[in-house]
Amino acid sequence: MNTELVKIRQSIDQIDDKIKALFVERLSLVHQIAIQKQQNNLPVLNALREQEIISRITKDKPDQIAAHIKTLFATIFAVSRSSQECFLKSAGKP
Repeated sequence: MNTELVKIRQSIDQIDDKIKALFVERLSLVHQIAIQKQQNNLPVLNALREQEIISRITKDKPDQIAAHIKTLFATIFAVSRSSQECFLKSAGKP
């Protein structure tokens, strides 16, 4: 296989490992958020907060990249909401 291709793929693998670690860290914080929301009778979904995040992280990006970021974060938000709901159910809190 092309040596340059292997090097690039190794770099992507390193980035993927970092993304994974950050995502696990994010999920831990999401569970803390879930507890706070439950204690304050707030819904899991906060569409305004999600839109604020999307706006902040895409504001300086070209349209095509911004669109990909929006897609990625829509998935992250969906997984985060699902994780919050599962966490609260497993903790015995509807």
